[in-house]
Amino acid sequence: ITVDVSNQRPTSLSISAPSTLISEPLGVLRLSASILPADVPQSITWASSAPNRAEVSPNGIIVGKGNGLVTITATAMN
Repeated sequence: ITVDVSNQRPTSLSISAPSTLISEPLGVLRLSASILPADVPQSITWASSAPNRAEVSPNGIIVGKGNGLVTITATAMN
């Protein structure tokens, strides 16, 4: 019997951060994320709604650049 689970897709994505505020220019905030089920690839893409205000790296590290609200989006890749 062969079982192929290569088509499994993520069912949930959880994000955690020590804070939701960067209070100084060039301040840094590190987000961490986990995908369930744990046996699917843990590949996450990060994006900023306003890179001129806050930039996010491929590893979930946010660097503040200017004043204002920013939405950071994490997407689980399949």
